[in-house]
Amino acid sequence: MKEKYLITGSRGSIGSKLVDALPDADIIRGDRLCEFVPKVDHVVDLAAYGNTSGHAGEIYEIYRANVLRPISLLTAIRRNSPDCKSIVLTSSSSVLLEQQTHYSLSKKVLEALALKMADEFKLPIVIIRPATVTGPGEDLRRLIPKLIDSCLNGTEMPFVAEPTHDYVDVRDVVDAILMLSHRSPEVTGRVFNLSSNKSTSNQEVLEIVEKLTGKKANLKMVGQMRAYDNKNWVVDNSEMLKLGWSLRYSLEDSVRNMIENYGH
Repeated sequence: MKEKYLITGSRGSIGSKLVDALPDADIIRGDRLCEFVPKVDHVVDLAAYGNTSGHAGEIYEIYRANVLRPISLLTAIRRNSPDCKSIVLTSSSSVLLEQQTHYSLSKKVLEALALKMADEFKLPIVIIRPATVTGPGEDLRRLIPKLIDSCLNGTEMPFVAEPTHDYVDVRDVVDAILMLSHRSPEVTGRVFNLSSNKSTSNQEVLEIVEKLTGKKANLKMVGQMRAYDNKNWVVDNSEMLKLGWSLRYSLEDSVRNMIENYGH
């Protein structure tokens, strides 16, 4: 009998790859409000809002999408699908930054509420904190897609060399989600960072993109782009590694995949 998965954000970068990785499952795409949840075996909540600088001022929508909506989802699961085997909720590694945005604060609130509900109502919740996820389908406003566009089309873009990110390929994130979905109750009530445990600067990313495209980006150098940029951003992935998770794709592999799928 097919296992049933409820997946929110199923058309996003991570969600679409997760659906592809479950060809034998019965996939139910979550509705926007998450008020109705049918009887399912697994839930993966990937829907979110506010993780780009352009959304910074949309405070109500950020907390509605990242806090109120997941509460509705968990309440509906408890009511309609009490035998659900696993619930994977998506937070963000940005909760670990010293300088918080409304997006990262909303994820901190989500973590606290979800873990409280896991304890009180015995819900099989596990929380993931992806680092900067790369791969086809990544938001075109983010660094790597913009660099690829600049190299291939000559589009001018602002650029700061020093800030760093910890990058993780979307396919490795999907591997982690599937592993955690099938390790309940061992992982219930825990939080796992999904990352490469490696800091990579914007300048290093630029060099990778230019190497793989064989072209130079059209850059406009600026002093600073975001107040929370970090010059040594590393996310500890040791708890996931202890479960047997491993990274199959390097950042170069990920960028190559994005270039190959550019425009599709």
